[in-house]
Amino acid sequence: MIITRTSRQHVSLAPYAAGGTRGCGYSVGMKLIAIDPPTRSFSRWLTDEEIGRVIGHKRGWRQAPDGSVLAGKIRKTRISASLEQLGAAAVARGWASRPRVEPSDSSGPTHMMWGIIDARTDAELTAELGSELGGEA
Repeated sequence: MIITRTSRQHVSLAPYAAGGTRGCGYSVGMKLIAIDPPTRSFSRWLTDEEIGRVIGHKRGWRQAPDGSVLAGKIRKTRISASLEQLGAAAVARGWASRPRVEPSDSSGPTHMMWGIIDARTDAELTAELGSELGGEA
């Protein structure tokens, strides 16, 4: 952001007010999308994207237009690059369990370890997922 002075010696924040970016790299006026839970139940084999969707919905996180998952209403913290990446990391860390390979009929329950997920703050989850996702979070 470049601060310029007008003829009246006021600081102009026009680039910032017109949708410029803050230090986190996300647009000030960026519209975030609420994450809805998947339509399939946990009695089915859920994909990584669906597991990420379940976690994001339960935590109240939002999805940016680029697909990344963000926590926080005021100060946005990037949790992961996508819902699929969030779900894959949850399975890898043992926060969700399911059969390794999707059965042909999509049966086989998916279990969420809510005690693990609910006991942590967004900052703790970001730190843990950051190491799993190669420092992207």
